Amino acid sequence: FPSHDTIPRKKITLACKLALEEAEETYRQWTGGVSMRAAPESFVQTILAKKLHSEFGISVLLEASVGDIRKVTSGEQLVDPTPKGGRIDIVAYYKSTEPRFLIELKKLTSSYSLKGDTERIRELMKCNSSIQNGLLVAYTMAAKESTVLDRLSAQAELLHIKQVQTLEARPAKSRVGKNLVLAGAIYRVDREVENDT
Repeated sequence: FPSHDTIPRKKITLACKLALEEAEETYRQWTGGVSMRAAPESFVQTILAKKLHSEFGISVLLEASVGDIRKVTSGEQLVDPTPKGGRIDIVAYYKSTEPRFLIELKKLTSSYSLKGDTERIRELMKCNSSIQNGLLVAYTMAAKESTVLDRLSAQAELLHIKQVQTLEARPAKSRVGKNLVLAGAIYRVDREVENDT
């Protein structure tokens, strides 16, 4: 991967928010008003990867296997392409061949929708000091604005992650034409600090 200047966390989180906005606008145009919530997550993932690369020059890998990230961290050669331990939606690199940001995208359906992604990111951060942060990009729809906002805030509280950007609540249409409310959030997963007891 080519070397790049350090990219501030705030720029990457802003890029995540702008990608959500672009994905929503684009999908509405393509479908005559249907929200991106009806599209596959890979649609939003592709828009975000393109934005990170084109606006910030960040090298990205899509659907990188956790096993491969671990191998690169330990200096092993990548021989077996079979994924081990799941995948990370977007791995962002700069200044080296080691990952700097791990980004997961998710359509929220429950209070624990991000639990597995958060745990996977924290596990990788423990074994790789080059990973600055994990980012979780989440979006959800419901009949009432209070429901989507409660669902988004519950993630931060339950999983001890910090909500750093918000896609404001807005009217949205489901695939079957039902009027709903869409909102989203970007959460930062920080490195866990071990307590000396």
